[in-house]
Amino acid sequence: MTSIQRYAPIAHFNGTLTQEVSITDKLPWLYIIASLKQKILYVGETFDEAGITGRLSSHFGRAINSNFKQCASTNAGIRNIPPPYLVVAARMPFDDDHAPFNGESKRVRKACESLLHEVITTKFILPKKWIIISSASSSLELKEEMKSSCNEIFDNFMASYTFLENLSSKILPFNFVLLDRVAEQVPSPPNIGDIIEDIELQLFDWMIKVLQDDHGDKWWTKGVKESIRIKCASIQESEGESDNVPRWAYLTLIDIKAIIEANWNLFSSAMEEVSSFQGKAKATRWIVEINEKRKLWAHPLKQRFVSIAPSDINKIKTYQAKLREAIKNDA
Repeated sequence: MTSIQRYAPIAHFNGTLTQEVSITDKLPWLYIIASLKQKILYVGETFDEAGITGRLSSHFGRAINSNFKQCASTNAGIRNIPPPYLVVAARMPFDDDHAPFNGESKRVRKACESLLHEVITTKFILPKKWIIISSASSSLELKEEMKSSCNEIFDNFMASYTFLENLSSKILPFNFVLLDRVAEQVPSPPNIGDIIEDIELQLFDWMIKVLQDDHGDKWWTKGVKESIRIKCASIQESEGESDNVPRWAYLTLIDIKAIIEANWNLFSSAMEEVSSFQGKAKATRWIVEINEKRKLWAHPLKQRFVSIAPSDINKIKTYQAKLREAIKNDA
């Protein structure tokens, strides 16, 4: 298992608190304010001495010139903004050597604000016909981690908004959600070598079983062509393993493919199910693909020049699952 960090709620408007965070200390925040009745939305950032509460007080103060009211009036011509409100505030990484970016930087906060502004406009404002009353711009190039964080913040905002939208009872006047980066355990990515090994063993065991069912004890001589048998015997002799390792233990994936093709009437149904193609040439081509990735995986130096893409791993995993299902159906 590996550990990653994603934005998740740590304090919710229902009073739930999952970890301590000060809302009055000087910390960097990225926040969204939504007026649920007037359907207007504001995106902002802060590193206020008084914390997120200090910044929000400037938005929701009694004065007519509070930031939120002023922007609503200037940019949308809306002077009256009655509750309910939804505020989603995300604490940005700060004073952490392991953080992917530093929220203490004004340029970083403005860049994240600008991206969140764009994401919300595209995915929320336009489809739902809301009005966005804030403005944001930045020339800083964003890191991938900053982009991921902004999208996670938006997803959390959408979850809270959807929850409130679907409430049948009266919504609280002020609904506040705090987000922070929370460590999350995720499975380690699959090892392509383990997947290929499993496929090879599945094919090997299944091939022998099918040949034994058809030819009995003579499956090796009747089901396997002479050239393959001689090659395996030669390798066995050169390694001096004698009878401790049987000759068929020296079969390769390409040998197994040739044996399957030579006994096509026994294997055609399952092979065509795995490959989704008919005919031995097309239905066994996937074994060649597996063998090529196996050779690349077995030579780390080659991987410096030709990488194994995630899409390749997903494709091989699909073959693994389809082969297991086809063998089960063929039993």
